[in-house]
Amino acid sequence: MPMPRIALLDDHPIVRRGFKQLIETVPDHVVAVEHARGDALLADPALPGCQLLVLDLSLPDMDGFDVLRRLADRDLPLATLVLSMHEELPYVREALRLGARGYLAKSGAEDELLEALAALAQGEEYLGAGFRVRMGELDPARDAVFPELSGRELQVVRALVQGEAIKDIAAHLGMSRKTVYVHRSRALQKLDASSDVDLVRVARQRGWITPG
Repeated sequence: MPMPRIALLDDHPIVRRGFKQLIETVPDHVVAVEHARGDALLADPALPGCQLLVLDLSLPDMDGFDVLRRLADRDLPLATLVLSMHEELPYVREALRLGARGYLAKSGAEDELLEALAALAQGEEYLGAGFRVRMGELDPARDAVFPELSGRELQVVRALVQGEAIKDIAAHLGMSRKTVYVHRSRALQKLDASSDVDLVRVARQRGWITPG
């Protein structure tokens, strides 16, 4: 059975090159489409010819959740594997809810990526080992993503709850500080919170983080 054509979306050239080289160490594994921005991927005329997509969630123009939503609207025969630095279960659950067929952490082993792609190529689903254990133990209702927040607002809230500074959030999400403040302001309003400390309170109330 020939290996399906693979699309790769990650905004870091070095990371993208490393993933491509790893994938193509396997015979018949070919990265046919690669981009740094979601809009470029979605506009690529070669995308409908791909069967697998390796997707990062943090992108400069839109987040990976938006990419998943737009792909669902187009009804492409594309199985998506999310490969992300975000290891919190709310991100995993949201990605799966939006149609991803697999989820891996970037901190995982190289062999896992190849194993996951092989599983998706066979029509199966795949979760990194750590996620399989944790999702089996936790109540999904406790771990639901804030439904009122957009993907970008959720990313900003996550970073704020973890104590990250605005300048650091802007750097790793690839946006200006002004844009981070806009997302923060909208999230505060939607969650009826008045400050970053209040965000932590709301996150704890909803079971998104645990005390301490």
